This record gives sequence, structure tokens and C-alpha cells, in this order.
Amino acid sequence: MTLSFPEQTRPDNTWTRTSIPYSTPATTLRLRTAAILDQLAVYAPNEDLIQAVRKQLVQAGYDVDVFSGARVTVELYRQLPSMGYHLIILCVHSTSTRYLGEGRTISGQAVVLLSGDRYDSSMYPFEQVMRHVFAVSIDAGIFFGIGPEFVSSSMKGTFQNTVVVLAGCESLANKDLAKALVARGASHVIGWSDKVGIDHNDKAIISLIGAMYKKRLAVASAVQETMGEIGKDPIYQSILIYYSREG
Repeated sequence: MTLSFPEQTRPDNTWTRTSIPYSTPATTLRLRTAAILDQLAVYAPNEDLIQAVRKQLVQAGYDVDVFSGARVTVELYRQLPSMGYHLIILCVHSTSTRYLGEGRTISGQAVVLLSGDRYDSSMYPFEQVMRHVFAVSIDAGIFFGIGPEFVSSSMKGTFQNTVVVLAGCESLANKDLAKALVARGASHVIGWSDKVGIDHNDKAIISLIGAMYKKRLAVASAVQETMGEIGKDPIYQSILIYYSREG
């Protein structure tokens, strides 16, 4: 099945880690970990955003893994809950809009996140039939995408109160994906209510991470402060929102 989605703009296939120990008031060393998944680097690299966010997290005492481009695979998505991250930022193409052909669309559907895996009909046959993974067509080509059923049925392990930031279009236009992530152990899922421009998304994510990990604000307060600072998307009027265990 091929879902045709509009493209969100953003080829570096490396991942990096920077380790800085975090010292508690009791002088006990412990390591906090974060992952940045930059799927958009496959066709539209935005290294300035990745490095700005990474720098903030390193300064906050986080050990940061960056997975870029083709390294953002279906298999990486599958293993994410078991990898022990406290924070995961997904800079990926996402959408809740389906294109039905002949200029027709339907919005508000379950959110799909693209991987960096080019579509191959021979891969994941069972999961394709079960609609855990999809073939997603955008201007840059056809890629595998994952939806809520993949999170519920194909992911391995459990998130450990992980904060998940979905830095892509319509990522919380429908709550099904967020609910699946929270059921898998995430504490909060943050994303956009509608489409978002690249520049506006970048400003918001940098502001949000600064609010949460430099100012140490709770998620709700950090989202509120970010929106107060940068406002709604000037074109689509989308806002950052969040979903948590409390709903």
C-alpha cells in the first residue's frame, strides 16, 4: 500500500555521541541520554538545527546520539524503547493527511513517521499486510513509514518515562501515535497540531529544548513558554501541544 504525502523540507549517514557526566548535588556521577533522529537528512540536511539542539543537551549533561539520514531505519524505530533514552527528538517527515488521488485529501488520520529506508516491496511483508509499516511517497522518493500499530505491536522493550518530541508536520493532529508511545512507556509526547514551516519548527524546537533542559521547566510550562516566545506558525497557525499519561 502506498500513501502519498506532501514533502516537508530538510546526505549525512553518520551518528555521533558526546559524553559528559552529570554531577548530582551528592557528587554521584550518572549519565543522562538523548537521541536525535534526523530522517530528513536523507534528502534535506539541516545540520544547524541538529548541532544547536545537540549543544544544548550536552551543556545540560546529556550523552547525545545523533542518527542521520539512512540510519533512521525501521529497525532503529523497532529497538528505540529498549535503548534506554531519557529524551528522543524525531526530526522526521510526519503527517496525518492522506492523499486519495485526483486532488482529494483526508486529514486527521493516524500519524505516520517516515524512516530513512527506501521502500522495497519484499521487505516486512507481514508488517505491510498488518499495516504496521507503509510505503510513503514524497517528492524525494518512496520510503517506509511507521504508524501507531507499529509502536504497539512491532516495537521492542519499554520506554523508561521517555520524553518524545515529534518535530514534524501534523505530529499531534491525531493522538493515536502519541497514545501508543505513552502506552509503550513514554511520559510525554510533544508535537504540532497541524503543518509547520521548517524555520518555525527549528525556532520552536531550539526554544523548547532550552526551556526544558537549560531552564529546567516541566513539559507543560516549557511548551507554554515556547509558544509565548515564538507564537503560532505564521502560515498554518499550528501550535506545539503535548500528550501525557494524564491525557
